[in-house]
Amino acid sequence: MRNLKKSKYGIQILFGIMVLMNFFVIPSEAKAKAVYGITGEEFFAMLQPAIQQLEEETKDEETYGNLESYMIKIEPKKRLNRAEAICIVNQIDQHYSGNFKDNDLYRNIAINNRIGDISQFPMEIQANLLEAYGKGIIVGKSKGMYTGKRELDLEAPVTRKAANLLIERLVDPTKRRNISFDGQVIRTTNLPKNYKSYPYVLEGYPNEFYEMDFRYNRTMHSTKPKKGYDYIPPIDMANSKYMDQQKFEKLKKEYEVATKNLALKLNYDYRTSKKKWREDLASTYCYLGGKEAYKAKIKQIREYQKQAEKNQLILKVEVIATDPGTLYYAVVGDYHVRCYVKFKVVHAKNVPTMESDKQNEIIFSQRTSIKNLAKGNVVQGYFDISLYPYTNQAINDEKVGILWDVIGDETYRIKNWKPEDFFGEKAKTGYFIDSI
Repeated sequence: MRNLKKSKYGIQILFGIMVLMNFFVIPSEAKAKAVYGITGEEFFAMLQPAIQQLEEETKDEETYGNLESYMIKIEPKKRLNRAEAICIVNQIDQHYSGNFKDNDLYRNIAINNRIGDISQFPMEIQANLLEAYGKGIIVGKSKGMYTGKRELDLEAPVTRKAANLLIERLVDPTKRRNISFDGQVIRTTNLPKNYKSYPYVLEGYPNEFYEMDFRYNRTMHSTKPKKGYDYIPPIDMANSKYMDQQKFEKLKKEYEVATKNLALKLNYDYRTSKKKWREDLASTYCYLGGKEAYKAKIKQIREYQKQAEKNQLILKVEVIATDPGTLYYAVVGDYHVRCYVKFKVVHAKNVPTMESDKQNEIIFSQRTSIKNLAKGNVVQGYFDISLYPYTNQAINDEKVGILWDVIGDETYRIKNWKPEDFFGEKAKTGYFIDSI
């Protein structure tokens, strides 16, 4: 391992790289043809003060590897595109601070396709782009609300303004953007009124998504509720004083079972949704009763399918978005994660009203209650989906599944209810939990 201690060495390497002709080739179709932007030579000139600063800051520390041997090579006189500039900055950061250490975050960014325009680049380039995004050096623009995906505009020439921002984030990590553990961009401005209830707030979700009451806010308690026993807000889920951290990590890794469950329920076609659909849906549930509970669930789903076939039911989902930063514990004894859904009843002979208490014939659940559920209507809403870690006896492994299967408009608190409505005629006192 080569250790570069003196600032003059760092500068010499940069000048050496500028004239090297043996370089990783960025595909020609990815090279910008516009006449604006800066050249590689200009970019390296801008980088020199940053390199001097990093050399000085790390003069008594170990640096990592031979910068010249693994850094992307460019043609000095040609204009840089954004992909090349990002790679150069990331590799300098690697040299002075080490490789990207959060392997889980790196994997989540890749698996969830958080960056939408990197597939045309070689794997060496993609790796640098994923790292730079995970470090918050570059985050690009959102591809739309609830998508969780970003565009870095990688083929465009890098402007002087963009280059200065990259360099600023290279030398000052406090200027970088924060990224959630599942690879989404966190925002710190225009926050929801109850932002203190959450560990972070995502850029791609509106305030109303976060401001909906938690399930424990909508429940009356007979005694004054205790945090850690009756409820745990999202902000405290990472606190071992209140929450079993091993269980929390399990929930964070498998929360998307809620997304899978909703995707199956809201993408239904009586003509094609048969045995595989039934088994896939059944696999998303929690079975505290073992094999017998699984058999009972299969039977329930089969009965739903019979009714749906008679009703000629077709559902089509457009968007499902889940933020694991909303994971919380509720008084009913299980955990919840908040989801946004947008779907449509494409066809049905009959769609029951919410008052009929039969809407679970449209959307499979223990209870479905949606005010504007009707044929042809586009339905949008926020739902807190119940999750529970349990031991799957068939494979002798702990899994996360759906517990209380409720889909409905429950965005209000039942403040007009009296204690006796919850606890019987002798009850005189009831407590609600206020949001932070």
